[in-house]
Amino acid sequence: MANYLENYQKILKFNGKQKSVKLSLNRFADLSNEEFKKIYLNRFNSKQVQTITDPLISIGKIRKSQQIADNDNPSLDWRELGKVTSVKDQGDCGSCYAFAALSTLESALLIQNEDQYKGIDLSEQQIIDCSFRNGGCNGGHETIVFQYLMTQDITREIDYPYIQRRSQCKQNLNDFVRVRGFYNSKEVDASVLKYVIQNQPVSIGVSGYSDVFRMYKSGIISSDCGEDINHAVQLVGYGRENGMNYWIIKNSWGETWGENGYARILMTENTTTQTCGIGSDYTYPVLF
Repeated sequence: MANYLENYQKILKFNGKQKSVKLSLNRFADLSNEEFKKIYLNRFNSKQVQTITDPLISIGKIRKSQQIADNDNPSLDWRELGKVTSVKDQGDCGSCYAFAALSTLESALLIQNEDQYKGIDLSEQQIIDCSFRNGGCNGGHETIVFQYLMTQDITREIDYPYIQRRSQCKQNLNDFVRVRGFYNSKEVDASVLKYVIQNQPVSIGVSGYSDVFRMYKSGIISSDCGEDINHAVQLVGYGRENGMNYWIIKNSWGETWGENGYARILMTENTTTQTCGIGSDYTYPVLF
């Protein structure tokens, strides 16, 4: 109750001063900052990834999708093009990396062949249970997910449903799809990232430690979210409102968080230090 009341006072004070973004009480309001961080902010950092993974695999060059003319467009929203799957909820499991990676893979498959993959819903639980180099509900990284999917097919959610905890890896699954490789890059500015997502949505790392990110309800986040890149989301587009350029991210905290599960975050030009750590790194799969 003490945490809830403290966060309620913070929200009242913040909303009384801010116009571009609003906060609200949500399911995280009764957690302390440390409790929230321990459960939800577990994405592996770059040093952890380097000690766990093989050398990262990059195939081919970045190509623009034929569906998008160029990156001079003032806005791009892959949701409007029908290439973003529904918002999910990771629950009380530090599995953001699995949701971000598979959301990005689902988008890539829809772009490749919408008729074949319409209604696609891949199994995050398989990643949690079977991608052993990741940490299950204690964190992981999208590059490790895609490395796993280069040798193992991912199955569908209906065949391997989500249970919010690591369990024994199931064998003899209904194979659905695997990836040819993946592309990962670090510390890019807004122009590069805008160019990259002309091709498809990508998974990115962000800092989710601040009260603003944690209890975000609507508007454009323009304040710092913390120093550590500790959370994974999907970047699905960008736009402009009231003179502010912004990124659009898809989170995995359910539809009651933010703008129906999404957030808009201020875009800053000509710098690799974007609001909430956007641009620190991005990853996307390369399909067969």
